[in-house]
Amino acid sequence: MSQNGWTPPKLRVELGTRTSEFTLPGGSDEALTEPRAARPCVLHMPFAPGELCAGDHEIVLTIIEGSWIVFDGIELVELAE
Repeated sequence: MSQNGWTPPKLRVELGTRTSEFTLPGGSDEALTEPRAARPCVLHMPFAPGELCAGDHEIVLTIIEGSWIVFDGIELVELAE
């Protein structure tokens, strides 16, 4: 992921009935023309056991402040206890 370094975005993530907001770190405009310049960014949105049921889910990403982001993947991962 990379994002505008001058006005780092605030990102709203919606998944199921949950909504979280994240202020992303500043990035580099270089990622707009050179995707390899993007840096990894991990956002944690923990769920209680059973909060997400089997089946289809929709993830909605909304920039609510700031400027652009570039990303190439989203993962949902179950962390070991």
